[in-house]
Amino acid sequence: MNTVFSNAANIARAEWTKWRSIGIPLRYGSAAVGLSILITTLIGLAMNQANTYCEQPGKSCSKPPMAPSESIVTAGILGDGTPGAGLITLMLLGATTVLVEYRYGTLGTAFLATPHRGRLMAVKSLLVGALAFVLAFVSAVTSGLVFVAVSGSAGDKISPLSAQTLAICLRTALVVGLAAAAAVALATVVRNAMAVVAVIVLWPLVLEPLLPSMLPGGSERIAALLPFANARHYVGLSDQGIDFTWGASGSGIYFTALMLAAAMVGTWYVRRVNIR
Repeated sequence: MNTVFSNAANIARAEWTKWRSIGIPLRYGSAAVGLSILITTLIGLAMNQANTYCEQPGKSCSKPPMAPSESIVTAGILGDGTPGAGLITLMLLGATTVLVEYRYGTLGTAFLATPHRGRLMAVKSLLVGALAFVLAFVSAVTSGLVFVAVSGSAGDKISPLSAQTLAICLRTALVVGLAAAAAVALATVVRNAMAVVAVIVLWPLVLEPLLPSMLPGGSERIAALLPFANARHYVGLSDQGIDFTWGASGSGIYFTALMLAAAMVGTWYVRRVNIR
């Protein structure tokens, strides 16, 4: 057992060294955090401007001043109705860790150094998931603080460091971490960079919203089984009228099972194919 843990630790150190040498954590991490905060900041500024206008004497607004909930901290990560920039960027981070190695042939070299292909891919996925979890949590907490700072009266009822808001941040980070780890498996199986990027971008943004109306059998029943719909339900975001068979915790378990199954498929595949 000690040998297994020691070998896993050595693999993790080697993976981190490779990532740092090509700047993957810095580039994708800064992009994910920066875009998440930027989107939330723009929303806060827009709400501040709208509410300031409506609160002026003599101004007539068709809608009352906006009152966002604690889930606003996820706006730049999980988006509004469709996954946002933070999630997409961190999934691309996970995929890139594999695609770069395919591109330069270092994955085959790594497999020569350790015969345990499954262990290497498991460590890679865990490392990606942990990094994405931390970055998503930092993004969500910082987004909440920035939103309150720029939104004026719109953010009066938001407590970015309250237990409820931090719970949303943690659930969001867990969703992103699992999705990023699953992206490692996707890149392992598909290998083609353009195809991987297309799946990561088009599935959550285009195909998943359209799928319920494209397949027979009842759109609500199909929508209740889609992964990112369940992820949003687990975090506590709008379910867009979907009648889920299970509660929020059930959606979290379901999403986790799907992402782990994807990771296991990637591990199974890489143990049985020729990697050059």
